[in-house]
Order: sequence, then structure tokens, then C-alpha cells
Amino acid sequence: MPSSAFPIGIIGAACRLPGGVRHPLDLAAFLRSGGDGIIDVPPDRWDVELHYDADDRRGRAYVRRGGFLHDDPKRFDPAPFGLSPRDADAMDPQQRLMLETSWEAIEDADLPIEALRGTATGVYIGGFMGDVNALVAHPGGRHKVSQHTATGSTMTLLSNRISYVFDLRGPSMTVDTACSSSMVAAHLACQAIHEGACERALIGGVTMMLSPHSPMMMSKGRFLAKDGHSKSFEADADGYGRAEGAVMLLVEPLHVALAAGRRVLAVIRGTGINQDGRTDGIALPSGEAQARLSREVCARAGVNPVEVGLIEAHGTGTRVGDPIETRALGEVYGVGRPADKPLYIGSVKTNIGHTEAAAGLAGMLKAALSLGADEILPQRPLRAANPDIPFDALRLKVVEAPTPWPAGRRLAAISSFGYGGTNAIALLEAAPTAPTRAELEAPADALRLLAVSADSTSGLRARAGQLLEVLAGPEADVDRLAATLAQHRSLRPERGVLTVSGLDDARAALTALRDGAPDERVHLGRASTRRPLVWVFTGMGPQWPGMGQQLLDQGGAFAETVTRAAETFDRLSGRSILHEWRQSATTGQMARNDLAQPTNLLLQLGLIAQLHARGLRPDAILGHSVGEVAAAYAAGALSLEQAVEVAFHRSSLQQEVAGRGGMLAAAMDLDELERFVPEGADVAVAAINAPGSIALAGSAADLDRVERALTEAGRFAKRMTVEVAYHSPTWTRCRTASSPAWATSRPPRRPCPCTPTLTGARVEGAVHDAAYWWGNAWQPVRLRDAVRAALGDGMELFLEIGPHPVLGAAIKANAAAAGRSALSLFTLKRQTDEPRALARAVAQALAAGAEVNRAQLAPARAPLRLPTYPFQRAHHWMESRASQDERLGAPGAHPMLRRPSARLTPSWRCELAGAPLA
Repeated sequence: MPSSAFPIGIIGAACRLPGGVRHPLDLAAFLRSGGDGIIDVPPDRWDVELHYDADDRRGRAYVRRGGFLHDDPKRFDPAPFGLSPRDADAMDPQQRLMLETSWEAIEDADLPIEALRGTATGVYIGGFMGDVNALVAHPGGRHKVSQHTATGSTMTLLSNRISYVFDLRGPSMTVDTACSSSMVAAHLACQAIHEGACERALIGGVTMMLSPHSPMMMSKGRFLAKDGHSKSFEADADGYGRAEGAVMLLVEPLHVALAAGRRVLAVIRGTGINQDGRTDGIALPSGEAQARLSREVCARAGVNPVEVGLIEAHGTGTRVGDPIETRALGEVYGVGRPADKPLYIGSVKTNIGHTEAAAGLAGMLKAALSLGADEILPQRPLRAANPDIPFDALRLKVVEAPTPWPAGRRLAAISSFGYGGTNAIALLEAAPTAPTRAELEAPADALRLLAVSADSTSGLRARAGQLLEVLAGPEADVDRLAATLAQHRSLRPERGVLTVSGLDDARAALTALRDGAPDERVHLGRASTRRPLVWVFTGMGPQWPGMGQQLLDQGGAFAETVTRAAETFDRLSGRSILHEWRQSATTGQMARNDLAQPTNLLLQLGLIAQLHARGLRPDAILGHSVGEVAAAYAAGALSLEQAVEVAFHRSSLQQEVAGRGGMLAAAMDLDELERFVPEGADVAVAAINAPGSIALAGSAADLDRVERALTEAGRFAKRMTVEVAYHSPTWTRCRTASSPAWATSRPPRRPCPCTPTLTGARVEGAVHDAAYWWGNAWQPVRLRDAVRAALGDGMELFLEIGPHPVLGAAIKANAAAAGRSALSLFTLKRQTDEPRALARAVAQALAAGAEVNRAQLAPARAPLRLPTYPFQRAHHWMESRASQDERLGAPGAHPMLRRPSARLTPSWRCELAGAPLA
């Protein structure tokens, strides 16, 4: 790394380590308490009695203990990664761990999983032992080999699988330098970032112990400690204790991380790698090479070695290796250091064992956690120090208990050495103080939306339980939780979106979601893909006295937009529309045409603004009757002022014929008109809403006769509470299409993504001119055709925008007639809590799969540290019975004779495959 190279920030971390460590915070607590993760070999890994011998007989290992994870390696949840059960069955548990920890490291960086999709993110993984191959390659398991075996078991896929699953486009490689693999991977990742080959990188390392063959092999090389413990710097050090584990880090340039306001765990100031070359034995280390590399890394980073306060040593616990390493450390970092300011050293291997390919990153994670705390995390205490290490002369002190950091700059170096001679070192520094995040005001409706999601119903309920624990803890903050879920977590297919007003409300709603209990605050849905959303604006009829008053009173985007629109209307009319609107709550005059039409529009304009403020936007737009005015505004075909002008002139003209007719909702089709409408009657078709659902307009007397005929036939018929026979020729006699009143309606400035219900056909370009609005006022509404056009475009999610839902049944009937299933939502409902109803509409749309700008779903807050994703693991394993019997012992094996031998009688085996029959 050149001296001019910029520092790199560790922005996310995840791990699985012995001792039940499943999170970096678990590791810190485990080390602080002096934890010991070494246990007996679990019986589901291999039969210790079958494969162990204290005297190291041929075909046996002399160890029976090690550092094992507490999780079953045969269990996995493929769904979040888009993998099939067959993929999962054949997948190396090491790949599984890399996928899970990648996910968790990304989330630990407060990034949604999809945030990295398609980016130049590199993947660098350290891998060494491939125990799964011993199981796959067992002679008795050939029949288990499938099309998934190669991609499930090769080391290449440790890295490449991550790139594939998360769609990462940067360099992707698996590195094998034995015990230094993950640290070499870290060096290569930092190098690639500096060279511009990738913008950030996932760096990982993993080891799993699945077969007795690896410990047999390492026993024959005399690498392993007999008691399974790595006794770093101790007098009785006799080799390393094998362990399994996984560590994953997400890194990016520090300046990028700080500019984005990310939390930085620690800063990588420099990395380096070299090789021992020729030594007294290929597995014997070179202190000279180690010291040289330490000097080079410090020099390139511009750091005086004496400034380094902590060394996370390789510290495998060998009588030869530990003295060589500590002398090299003292030579570089200890020279010139005052006796009362020793260089602190330690090795995480004393607590968790040697995780081989993951060991370098395990040490780096421990060092990073120490740098981010007020104390240096300890290793297990020494029972007796190695007499061959002159600690005082080298100015070294083993950290055996949590130790406060000395005053001044905090720097730590991490050493990782491969048994083939490849050395790697990293230099870390404490992260700078995190910048203060800007926090926006809460939305006017004061309701929070908690977007809880997972990949299954069980996962969703488990997630709710996790979040409930968060809100029961010391950091309980519903605003921060809402922001974290909306902006910093991935939205998964199984969804429960909660509308809550505060902490107690959130706890109650999460409890209901966790328990699967019905609750009006919990809105469930499933959407594996984004579903396009159609906004449908209601026409006349659903208005009611007092509508919109709660939204006006609370302020925000709704009230601001309504007030601005009202100013335009007042200027045109000489009236105070807001005053009349508010009075309607007590006067009951909302049915009056010249009040109902403009207030309906103003309400819809306010709802558009409030939905936009919540991040919800349409993919297509429909308007029913006068609802087309708001629809044209929502589509950009009219400005706010133009929309108000159209509504003013439309309602003014129609007011001239108020009281001269009425309207009737009727359960009939067009081809039944002759049966129910007398010849010569003053009745016209006003709207064609759905099969068997139309609206008629005309004289009151004739409509009464039609209503009686329908009722006698057992059909639905209901008079509408309106003053005008809308969408009929009745009122056209008082004005002509050339009236100057319509001249204020101008063509749009951009194409309109809507389907006008005047024609029922989707249009592109400017159509909303004076002639259009004239036709909109008296020609029939063709909602049926418009909804069918939307369904034909693959749209099945509708949101009715108006004071009360009236079109949902028609939308569903049209969908059913087309052999489709539609979901119809609504914004407001008569005499209900309006802010909660509007928040519910957004929640239901999000749960159903509508795209919502989640940056607007909740005000920005500092994200909460949430529990890791609740993977719903199930058994996924593909191993032959012969391999299992060899690993675990055959069922019913004799306690002394063990397994039966092969037959003494000569025998042959042949697989027969018949040709397919013609």
C-alpha cells in the first residue's frame, strides 16, 4: 500500500465463532469474561472414540476437543438468498456461513441488502480446509453427486457464490495461504480499492470441521495441541487448538463512509504481505521476514512503530513459533519504548482456538472491537509464561484482563502467518468520531410505519419478537426503529407493516404480529416482486360533511396543498371555500354541487400531497367523473391552479341545472336497458362501472320508474345523493362546448401516464384540453374499460383516492370478469380517524408490494442496532449412508469390534443402466 493511499473504514462486521459467539458484540462480551470456547467434539461431527487415539496410531487423531460452533452445520435457510432446496442440500456449510455473515455484515453497516446490487463491490474470502469434499468424494456416495455438487463444494464458490447471490460486480476470489488466508484476502481487497478495481469489499474467512480426516492429517504433522487449546505465550505450549468459525467485514474508503454518515468500527491504515522463503523447514517461521513486513507496513502508513499500542499476535501456541514471533515484535515495536509503557499483546486463539482460514480476521475483529472501546480486550490468562520469551526486555505485556487504553493515539497491528510461509499484517486505528446525523421532523400525522419483513411467515413472527425485545431494552425508540426498518434494512417478501402512534402502541402491535393475532394496526401482505400501483380518483357521491377536517387540523403537506388550492378557488369564485367546507360539518350542505365538487377536488389534491410525503407514487392513474381533474393533476397534465380552474368552471356550469334531475346506481348491463328503461324516458347511461353495474342519469320521475322495475326484479337499485344529473345531455343545453369558461384549461406540458375514463383507453401525450373537459362533464364514464386496460397491463393493485371508498366492488368485479384477482385499497372512510386511515393505506400498499420511497417513509434518525436477520433454518444435507457410517459409526456397532469388515469372499459390483424403451 503506497504512503499516499487513503485509509479504509470497516463499516460492517459479522461472525460465528466458538463459545456461542454469533455477533461481534457477543465476541467482546465473551473475551471480556475470559471465555473458553473449546469443547469435546460434538457427536454429530464424528465419533471421537472411533477416530481418536492418544498415542496417535495410524488412521487416528490424538485430539478429541476443539473450538466448535454451537449451530448445526446441516441446517440452512436458502430462501433469503434466492436458492432452491436442492442448491442448499449440496452446499458446503462454509458457503452457507459466508452467505449468512455477508448478509449480516451488510446490515451491520446499516445498508439494505439491495443497496449493493449491481455495484463494483469486491469479494475476497480466505478458505483452507474443504472437509465437505471428503464427504462428497466418499466411494459409497457416488449416487449422491448431482448437478449442484460442483458449485456446492468447491473453494472458488466461497467467494463467487456471494457475488452471484447479491449481484456484486467487483473482483471475486478465494484465497488459500492456510492460516493467513483471510488476512491476505484483506490485503488484496484494500489493494483493489486503492487501485479502483472496486469501490468497497466484503472480506471473509471461514473454516468448518466436518470430517475426522483433517485432524488426522494435522496430527501426523504434529501441529495440534493435545488438549485442543492454543496456549499462546505459555510454557506448556504444544501446538494449536483447531477451531471452526467465520468472520466477515465490509469495508470502503473512510472518506466515503464518513460522507455517508456511516458508523465506522475501525480504520485500516495499512496492510502488507510477504513470504518467509527458505527456512529450516517449510512449516517453520522466519522472524526476520515477520519483522521486515511490520516495518514496511508501518512505513507505508506513515506510522512510527512505537506509536502502536496493541498487537493481536498470530500466537498459535507453539514452543518454536511464539518466541520467534515475539522477538520480531519486540525488535520492531518494542525498541525505544519506555519500560512503564509496554506494548500490549494477546491472541484471540487462546479463547476460541485457531480458526485457520478465518484466524486473521478473527484477530482483526478483536482488535477493532478493542479500538472502539475504552479498554483492550484480553486473552485467557497465562498459567505460566513461556521462559523462552523475554517479555520485559522486549517491552511486551500480555493482556490478561480488560485494560484501559493508554492516553494518545490508538493503533493496533494484527499478525497472521500461514504454515507455508505467507505472512500478512494489518495496521488498524480507532475510528474518528461519528458525524451527527441530520434528523428531519416527524410527519404531520404523527403515526409511524414499522416495515417488518422476512422471507416466511415464521420468519416474520420471529422478527417481530426480536423487535419487541429491542423496544423493551434501554434503546427503545419507536422513531429510530421506524427509520432503521425503512431506510437501513431490506424489505423482504413476507411483510407486516404496522401503523403505530407511540412506544406502547408499537409494543402492542409487535406482540400481535409475533403471536399471529389479528390487530387493526398490523397490515399483512406478501410480495416477491414489485407490484405496480393504480391510483383511482373517485367522482361525486362519496363526499360527507366534515370530511378532511382532521387532516386540515393537523397541518403538513395535506393542509399546505389544500390551502394553496383554496386561494386559487377563492380568487375565481369570490367565496371562501375553506370556510364553507368547515361549516359543512354542522350545516350538512356537502351535497350541494357547487360545494361538493370543489371540496372533493381540494381533498384529493391534499391526499396526493400527503401520499407523496409518505413516499407513495402511482404507476398508472384513473379518474371517475370529476375525479379525472385530480387524476390529471397527479399525472402532471394540469398544474394545481389549472386543476382548480377546471373544477370551478365545471361546478359553476352544472350548478345552473341543479335540481333538474338525479342519478341511480343500478345492477344491470347495457343490453338490459330496454327491459328496465321505458321507451322515450328521460334517462341516459351516466357510467359503465363493471359487469352488471351501471349508473343512470335523468329526470326524477323516470328514474323512480326504473328503480321500481329493478326492485321488483330483485335487482339492486339506489338513488344517489346528488343535485345534478351528471353525465347526461340534460345540462348541455345551458352552455356550448365553445364556452370561454373552458379556455383556462391548457394542454399538459408532459405526457400523462393515465387512462381517461372518458374513453377507457390508455393515452400518451396531451389530451386534457377544453373539448376533453366538456366531454368529461356530460358523456358516460367508462370505468369498466379503463380498469380492464390497467388489468391488461398487468396491474392488479388499486388505491382509491377520495373521501370514502365506492369503487372497490366495481374494480374487483372487472378483475373477476377478466379472470384476474385485484386488491383495492382506499385512503379515507366516512366517520373514521383520517390520519390513521391514510397511514393504513400506505402501510397496506407497501405490504402488498407497491414501491414506496422508503427514505420518505420515516424521518431520518440514527439507526438502531437491531438483532441479526432471523434465518429459518431447516435440514439441508446430502451425504451418503456409507460416509455417515464412517464418520459417525455404523448403527449398532459392536463396542469392541466396531464396524463389520468388507466381505472376505471375492465379489464384484456393477451398475446397470437400461436403455430407454422406444
